[in-house]
Amino acid sequence: MYNGVEATAVKGTGLSGYVQRSRVNVTTAGRSAAPLTEDEVAKEGGESINPLAQRRAQMENKEMASRLAAHHALRDVRLRVLLYREERAAAGVDVVTVDRECDELYASLLTTAKHQLKTQQKAEQAKSAAKFAAAFGIKQPASSASAAEVTRGSAFDRAVQDVEKQRSEEERRQRHEQQLVEHLKRVRREGGEGVVHAQEEKRVIFADKTKNQ
Repeated sequence: MYNGVEATAVKGTGLSGYVQRSRVNVTTAGRSAAPLTEDEVAKEGGESINPLAQRRAQMENKEMASRLAAHHALRDVRLRVLLYREERAAAGVDVVTVDRECDELYASLLTTAKHQLKTQQKAEQAKSAAKFAAAFGIKQPASSASAAEVTRGSAFDRAVQDVEKQRSEEERRQRHEQQLVEHLKRVRREGGEGVVHAQEEKRVIFADKTKNQ
């Protein structure tokens, strides 16, 4: 029997022969159709976070932030050009000269603003890369200057790789020489202490012989 419908033979029906009930027909009379409030969601453990949706939201926020920064920079440039135009017009300069000067000023300020935006973006990317490296335990380069000199495609450039190899060998050779110098200093220091100790022993033995005589 399945939901009140009984088959004459159980064989071939996919049923076990016991009385079964379908979960599809469960009524929702005791459930509320209204959406849960924030307090109810918090009591039930909170909603599950979709990593893809979270990543997409972060990327959208970064894009909107960059667009907003570009909008503010462009607005500042136009405002400065407008103030300069009003100042030159109030000084009695002809319109042609004012237009030419304003165009030059606009181009110069716009180039400077773009450069500043690129610098900020690079700084943010470097900060994100540093956080990523710290999270995964990746060692940073020895100096920030060497990291700044790294260019795209340098891993496939034979000349760059040869220079890096020579520099690594030179650093290794210097470290080895430093270790040898430290070892020689330690040996000499230990040898000097041994000589002094031997001289002290000889002096004590000679003093004992003198007393016995």
